[in-house]
Amino acid sequence: MPSSVTKAVLIQHLSTVLGVNKREAQDVVNIFFHEITEALARHETIKLPGFGVFTPKHKTSREGRNPKTGEIVRIEERRVATFKAAPLLKMNMIHAHSKQTQKTVK
Repeated sequence: MPSSVTKAVLIQHLSTVLGVNKREAQDVVNIFFHEITEALARHETIKLPGFGVFTPKHKTSREGRNPKTGEIVRIEERRVATFKAAPLLKMNMIHAHSKQTQKTVK
């Protein structure tokens, strides 16, 4: 896979691995993202064991500063999604990085 995994790249990879056409793989990806988005909109936490946890958060309004002008501006309250990687994902990333580093050194 390329260094940046886009939705199109993910669909192509799923199509190849699962042996389904691209339209079916696209449907799977779209449904997956839709379900995550809807769950976050309902203030639900999404737990994907071995991958991580998406959590909806509410940020209250606050004052901020425009970095260019220094002007104080009001930042409105908003809802955001946070992601915390699971320990297994972190370990796999470290392992993959060390493997790649070993290839580069050789």
